[in-house]
Amino acid sequence: MNEEKKIEGKVTAWGIRLQVPAPVLKGIGLAVDDKVSWTVEEVDGKKVAVLSKKENKE
Repeated sequence: MNEEKKIEGKVTAWGIRLQVPAPVLKGIGLAVDDKVSWTVEEVDGKKVAVLSKKENKE
């Protein structure tokens, strides 16, 4: 069952890096330094980024 939550936040930039507010990261189950991969898709004429958390293999 997919649960849809609406979490809003303002993305800022530090040089070429985007910064996402902590509540947004927590809401999608990510933390600082997590590795992700993403794809960009077009849905209903809008670009949507789909993030997938990667396993941290050290």
